[in-house]
Amino acid sequence: MTNRSDDRATRQAREAEQLLAEMRAGVEAAAGQLDEVTSELSSRRAQVDDLETVADLVLGLSDTVIVVVNERRQITGLSRGAKAQHPGLDIGKPLSSLVPAELADAVSACLDEAPDHPSDLDGTQVGARLHPLPGGGAVLVVADG
Repeated sequence: MTNRSDDRATRQAREAEQLLAEMRAGVEAAAGQLDEVTSELSSRRAQVDDLETVADLVLGLSDTVIVVVNERRQITGLSRGAKAQHPGLDIGKPLSSLVPAELADAVSACLDEAPDHPSDLDGTQVGARLHPLPGGGAVLVVADG
């Protein structure tokens, strides 16, 4: 009886050892994948930082009224021209605090239709063109400040 009991214990120990080895290999593989993803994320963050810097630079050079809004229609970027015409206006304010109500409504209506291409906002007294962004926001270019 002791022999069978010893054989069973030995077999269970080998199975447990094999299972632990498989689990260890799985954890090591997952750690490697996590390192790769972390590296890719760092690279993407650097790219985003570069693009944000370029966007800020371009907006700072333009005398045209350009307003960047997020999906909630809050201002996330302003050109030099927009800042000059609306001093004291801050990032985070609603678009309606900058442009006439009819234009803010036209922007919302256009974005609610989820366009994938630029649109002229006809029917408003202010000439404007809306350029949708993939994340739900948009760039609004106002011709008649």
